[in-house]
Amino acid sequence: MRQSIGRTLFLTSAFGLAAAGALQPGPARAADLNLLYVDALAALDEFLEAWRTRNATAGLARVSPAEQKRLGVSNVRGWLTGVSSPGNAAFEVSSGRALSTTRYRFTVKFYYYLTGGGVIQPPAQAIDVARQSNGSWLVDSVELTGPGVK
Repeated sequence: MRQSIGRTLFLTSAFGLAAAGALQPGPARAADLNLLYVDALAALDEFLEAWRTRNATAGLARVSPAEQKRLGVSNVRGWLTGVSSPGNAAFEVSSGRALSTTRYRFTVKFYYYLTGGGVIQPPAQAIDVARQSNGSWLVDSVELTGPGVK
């Protein structure tokens, strides 16, 4: 499980593809990690860090054009910047698995600070990261859920 608390990331277990580069959907042992999985995870981490820091410009740069069109750029921007309370606090990534050689699905939990103290956590959601035709990895499926979302 990969967690972000502040700017510190902790890797507590790993998921990825199976040995010898063969695609086998589902979790794999740490020894089986490969570059495609790590690239997809890094793109997701950049997107989620943009959410945590409310940096809509950086976050939008990590969302595919197709997903921006589906959701609407202003909706994605609003979700990334969030609301004053509850505020974007931290995220937790787990259960990464290959859907294909160019697409991974991760389960993400979002945590939000409450102005009066405390934290809330809506249900976890799946986020897909896909390799684009130019070789970059971008978030290609995300639901804009959480506090303040209409």
